[in-house]
Parts: sequence; C-alpha cells; structure tokens
Amino acid sequence: MVFKFLKKKIERNFLYFYKKYFLNPTLRCVLPYFYVNFKDAYLTTIKLMKQKRLIGLNDIFNFFLIRSFFSLTYFRNQIGIRESNDIIEDKNFTYPLKKNSILKDIHLKGHSDVFKLKESLKDNLLLEILTNLEDSKIIYNDTNSKFKKLNFVNKREIDEYLKINDIHLIKSKLDLTKTIFLKKIFLDNFFIELAKDYLNDDKISVHTSFFISNTKNLSSPILGAQKYHHDVDFKKFFKVFIYFSDVLDSDNGAHTFIPYSHAKKNIKNYLASGFDTSQIEKDYAFKKIFLGEEGTVFMVDTFGIHKGLSVKKGTRLALIIEFGKGHSQVDKNPQYI
Repeated sequence: MVFKFLKKKIERNFLYFYKKYFLNPTLRCVLPYFYVNFKDAYLTTIKLMKQKRLIGLNDIFNFFLIRSFFSLTYFRNQIGIRESNDIIEDKNFTYPLKKNSILKDIHLKGHSDVFKLKESLKDNLLLEILTNLEDSKIIYNDTNSKFKKLNFVNKREIDEYLKINDIHLIKSKLDLTKTIFLKKIFLDNFFIELAKDYLNDDKISVHTSFFISNTKNLSSPILGAQKYHHDVDFKKFFKVFIYFSDVLDSDNGAHTFIPYSHAKKNIKNYLASGFDTSQIEKDYAFKKIFLGEEGTVFMVDTFGIHKGLSVKKGTRLALIIEFGKGHSQVDKNPQYI
C-alpha cells in the first residue's frame, strides 16, 4: 500500500519536473547525474524506512523529494530569497549586525563575515549549554559509541572527562525549552527574520547541536580527516556556527567552505557524497577558512561544499544552529519557530 502510493506520487511529480525543467537544453547535461542521484535517494529512503527513522507517507515522500530534486543546485536555486526594506539590527555582538547585509552575503557568497559575541553573553550561554547536554552521543577513540546524559561545569572538567575516558567526539542535542540565553541571542527577531527571508518561508524549524571535539587518534583510519561534502537536510537551510574555544589556525579544527558553491557547483560535485580534498581545491579558486577567538560567530549555507578540519591540537567546542525550510523528516521532535 505504502509503495503503491509512493510510486504513483513520484511518477506524477517526476512527469511535472520533466516537462518543466528537463526539456530545457541547458539542463540535459545533468540527466545522468540526476538518474544516479534519484537512485541514491530511493535507496536511502528505503533504508531509513526499514530503520523506522522515516514514518508516515508525507515524511517519506518529502524526504525522497529533498534527496532527489533539492539536492541538485538548479532546483534549490528556484526557491530564492525574500527581500525587504526592514532595518533590523542585533546588538548582542561587539558591533551591531544588520539583517539585510548578512542576508545579501549568504545569498551571494554562501557565508557571512565573522562576528564576535559580547563577553558576558558568551560565558552565560556556554554555561547554559554545558548543563543542558541531555542527549549526547559519545564516540570513543576505539570507534565504539554510546548515548549518555552529560553535565559539565567548565572547560577544565570537559578536558579531564575526555582524557580519562579516551573520547574522540561528543555530539549533543539541546532542548530549546530549557534555554534562556540561546533563545535570547539566536531565536530573537533578528535571526528569525533573517531565516524567514533567506529560506523564503514563514514555516521554519530550528535544530541545535553542540560538538566537543578532541585531538583525533592519528592511528585510527576511521577518525581521519573529513572529506569535502555538501549537506542535504531540507529543501533549503543554513547554519549558524559559534566557537566556544579559540580556533586560531587550521589545527584547531576550523570550518572550511568553498564560496559560491551553494549556488553553483561543477557537475561532478552534484551528488551528495564525499569529494577528494586535492581535487576540490584544484577545481575551485577559493576556500574560506573560518578562524577566530572563543565567541566567534558566522553563518554558512552548508549546501555549499565544506568540511570541518581535524582537531590536531587542543579541544574544540562549537554550537551549530540550523534553520531549515519546513521540518526535518528524520527528526522525531522538530522545533518550529
């Protein structure tokens, strides 16, 4: 029953997309990639259904639609942005941020400039996060993992915990209902309006992840440097990154992004898979490495090609807030704003 419904709905929508887009001569060159992408989207959807991470016909279809169509640059670019003359500023940073200026930067380049949180806000926000790590996935240096509720008081306690337990990475979700400073800073009118304008939608969801990354185990191939890739989480989305440790050079685990690749990619990079680092840096003229002291904030549309560099010294603490168009079909507890 489920598969018959999906088959009928997919065929109907595919015919629409074919007539509207694929008869366009400029798009015919992507057809072989679309076929491979379509197949990968189908297999991924079936896999998540079997794992019961996708439940419900609407979520199943929308996930397939995102992975098959909106993982291709052309379709994603059709969403566009919503422009307004609203003058909205954010004064939680060392100098005021202007919404329309940041909107323009992300739309054109795929990323914003680097900003700095006010010192008092940064300290209070970090303490709030460290006492709100309720759903934490701990990955050990031997690649084993487990979920556990965590609670830290300060960074020194984190370093001791990582060392004693031989931990490589901790990834935690935050419960927004239990936050005060996070909502005050990043879910205020400034960021909500920025998200609505960039995603061109009034129905958006927010997802938060806090990462504690330890110096990687160089002897373990599984924990090797991450490859360049691009995310396909929603029809459209962007992320806010906040460093809670100094990331002053590449060895501190800096985020790296290929400017403009959110809107234009080489055809061979259309598929949502890992890419060879040397090939990407040869094919694209520029890369942006985000460096900054503790409290540094920047925004990136990670549909563009990017990677997180390996942490080779120290411990990196980073909060990532993702704003998405609609909701994530694989998230059991979507939080709407």
